[in-house]
Amino acid sequence: LPPQWAERPLARGLQLFRRLGLEPVGFLPPAWLHGPGALAQLRARGLQYTEGFWWIQRVADGARHFAPALSWSSAVPWRSRLTAGIATLRNRSPWMQPLVRVAVHPPDILIQVVEDSLRASLEVLRRARRLTTYREVAIRS
Repeated sequence: LPPQWAERPLARGLQLFRRLGLEPVGFLPPAWLHGPGALAQLRARGLQYTEGFWWIQRVADGARHFAPALSWSSAVPWRSRLTAGIATLRNRSPWMQPLVRVAVHPPDILIQVVEDSLRASLEVLRRARRLTTYREVAIRS
């Protein structure tokens, strides 16, 4: 979206979180698609980090930390099977990145192959990894 079109939904979303007593510290755009001027808008609202599919980014200085997301798609059955297969390969891969982000849309887990894959991936990660927060990663970057 052009900057002027994105300002209103961003402001409304932040207002909603604040009405719920939550103070957002980061922003994830739909489909990881940032529009022009996104960092400036996020910076003006005091947000600390954002992300794309391949990275986590500090808003203050634009520094990026490479961290591909492990994600699934349930848009059509073949994509559900494909992304479940990719998750399995990534879980077994010796070149798996040190930081693994898990990205799930709540409706995706209504698809059995996605739910099964997510559960298996979380079990692998639970045994082999330490949980962290976006704030920790953004500070280290």
